[in-house]
Amino acid sequence: MDEALIMNAVLTAIMRIADDSLKENASNAANVGFGTYVTRRYDGKGLSGGRECQWCLDRCGERVPYQEAVARGMFERHPGCGCEIDYITERGTQRQTGWKTNTWSDMQSPKVLEERKNAGIRIISGNQRRRILRQLAELGLASAQS
Repeated sequence: MDEALIMNAVLTAIMRIADDSLKENASNAANVGFGTYVTRRYDGKGLSGGRECQWCLDRCGERVPYQEAVARGMFERHPGCGCEIDYITERGTQRQTGWKTNTWSDMQSPKVLEERKNAGIRIISGNQRRRILRQLAELGLASAQS
């Protein structure tokens, strides 16, 4: 089997696992009464031949309420999908499965971090993408990238 196809399948599976965790966390936040909103951004890759992926475009949206996002399939993926999915609550906590960037949008700006610290809001840190790429590199399935 072609190494690129194997790598694509592995990355898609890993992203689906991360999305399931993201969906569960967003569900928990919504269930305790936090206004929870999901955003899905198109990766811009499209399909072979330069065609846009209508399947992905139908599931994209900004600040969609959690229950509506689930109904629209915003947490779903197809093989090779690179869309970025994240959520935010009214309290400002955010999780991201963006695979194009190692940053956490504006949640890391010094001003925002200081405001959150002063308000006693726990700052969520970590980089799931970097950890997964390191694990894939250890298995010989990807080059070590950050």
